[in-house]
Amino acid sequence: MKDTTKAVVRTFFFLAGAYLLYMAFKLKPEPDEKPLLILSGLILTLSSLYAKWIGALIIIVGVILCGLEYSRLSQPGIGFNPDLGGYVYGLAAMIIGGILITVAPSKKKDKTE
Repeated sequence: MKDTTKAVVRTFFFLAGAYLLYMAFKLKPEPDEKPLLILSGLILTLSSLYAKWIGALIIIVGVILCGLEYSRLSQPGIGFNPDLGGYVYGLAAMIIGGILITVAPSKKKDKTE
């Protein structure tokens, strides 16, 4: 991926995080939504600076969500609960973490050419 594309994606994540923080403090969300908006906004805002580390952390959280959902299944074997449970959020978290690792800042180039 080109450096300009990476910069555009990082800028998009930064703006999305800033908007979530704006929503949390200015638009009066539901009381149980406010901590989630603040956490999501901070993660997206910080992902513009630390994309590789935040992406790895989000992938680990996704794996844990899927593992917890698997351990609570009532049917034997691998199944899928019809509600939005750990699988849906876990897979979404792993996809977002993969995107963040992909758009991680490029290595600094040597200026001694």
